[in-house]
Amino acid sequence: MDDFIVRDFVAADDAACKELENSASQVHLLNRTIRLAHLHYHRFDAKLEYFQRDKSFVLVAQDGHPICQDGQHICGVVAVGVKRAHVHGAQHLCGFVHDLRVHPSRQGRGIGRLLTMELEARCRARGVDVLYLSVNRDNRRARRLYSRVGYTAASSRVLLVQPLLLPSWPRSTAREGCTLKALTAAEATELLWRHYGRRDLGLDRAGYGELCASHFFLGCWILSDRDGSYASLSLWNGSELGGFAVIIIIIISSENDPFLPYVGARFCHISGLNSPRIGKQDNRIPQHH
Repeated sequence: MDDFIVRDFVAADDAACKELENSASQVHLLNRTIRLAHLHYHRFDAKLEYFQRDKSFVLVAQDGHPICQDGQHICGVVAVGVKRAHVHGAQHLCGFVHDLRVHPSRQGRGIGRLLTMELEARCRARGVDVLYLSVNRDNRRARRLYSRVGYTAASSRVLLVQPLLLPSWPRSTAREGCTLKALTAAEATELLWRHYGRRDLGLDRAGYGELCASHFFLGCWILSDRDGSYASLSLWNGSELGGFAVIIIIIISSENDPFLPYVGARFCHISGLNSPRIGKQDNRIPQHH
């Protein structure tokens, strides 16, 4: 393995870490016809402000070869936010692992493992006894890494996406006799604590109180009927800290489709882009004479 150094993140690393995130964390949607890159709107370590800041940290891996556009030598990064959460029937001090990224030109050289070993050592020293992270099902390289260093699958989830360039789904109407109520932050805190506080990764009451008191909190609503059944919805602004940039759109067309420019322009409009890269795949069958 090359000679890499793992150290704490400093403010001067911000641009390099954001560039690394852009190149190493691209997301594919709709059968890989849309490719997105993750963007940080604030400093790379901004999300850690919502964990126990004295125990949370960001690590970077550095080598002697500049690979980022700004000339810095950052080739890997990982962030760990620490907070108390309910796991396997009891409250634990948990480390939530975010943004483990390795530059594509340095992957396969042990940098991910090096960062993982260092973050685990630091978490143990801070009293953390459970680590949690999420990984895309199709990210086989990352899943192999986590399996080799001892992580096991705790749950599975599915990401549901509806691009805004498509027609909206039909709106359903509530049954007659249903009542919709907007809850206060205190009421939302109690509702979340009652339903999720003792589930895996559920927070304590104070943790949900912090979530509902943050400026990310958009509201909580409860819909109930005459029989006592109800459903609730809580919303936070997930676009406050980060978002996505469209890297490429691939549209399959059999002929010169006049719909193509419209789709590109529409996607450009909702994504805030001036000139999206649109790749057109021609699926016409070659004719042999």
